[in-house]
Amino acid sequence: MHLLGREARLGVPRSALRSTLQSVDGTGSGLDADTLRGLTPEQLTQQAIAGAMHYIVNNDYTRDAQAAVAVGTCACVEVVCDDGSDFRVNCSGAFMPLAGFQGDLTAVGATPGTFNSCGACGCNVTDSPATLAASVVCIAAP
Repeated sequence: MHLLGREARLGVPRSALRSTLQSVDGTGSGLDADTLRGLTPEQLTQQAIAGAMHYIVNNDYTRDAQAAVAVGTCACVEVVCDDGSDFRVNCSGAFMPLAGFQGDLTAVGATPGTFNSCGACGCNVTDSPATLAASVVCIAAP
């Protein structure tokens, strides 16, 4: 855009510059206005998606945290990604072990104001101690 504006100030209309470039685009010219680095827009998109998926698959990890919850009490547990610049992609929470009723899970989700942590809160309404767990899936920042 800057080049076109500069050329226009030198007295060459944008349409003339575009026509000149189009006239040399083609076989044997070394120029191809339909590709970038020899790739079509569709190929560039596919390459970008494949690269992103490869990065995610090779750089995701899970962290867990637990807290004991005494009978008749409530608690919260928070779990954070390893690095402050890593990103949370999933968050979950539950009372452990999963077999049978352990308590009332009151909230699970992202820690407000953050992008790399989550938590779970719950109340133990049973007659025995319970464990509240939270889990976060993170992607390491490049």
